[in-house]
Amino acid sequence: MDTDKTTALIDSPGFQEFGLNHIDPAQLAAYMPDLKPHVAHCKFYNCSHLHEPGCGVMAAVKSDASAHEISANRYKIYSDLYAELSQARKY
Repeated sequence: MDTDKTTALIDSPGFQEFGLNHIDPAQLAAYMPDLKPHVAHCKFYNCSHLHEPGCGVMAAVKSDASAHEISANRYKIYSDLYAELSQARKY
């Protein structure tokens, strides 16, 4: 059993919505433990990890799967959240 990975279910009466809108899209990778170590390998300090050349996060997604790399599914979650947070900032 992998004790490093945990999941929690939140059941709070009266709590109707959970959001991440308080997170700046540029800081999202820092909140994702599997992405965070790879940010240091990015060529640009303001890398969005979506399209920049020399991105450490995208390189980790493209490399052979291992315990230290990022799964394509997890990266999709990151890119979807980034898009959602970026859209929320436009209002």
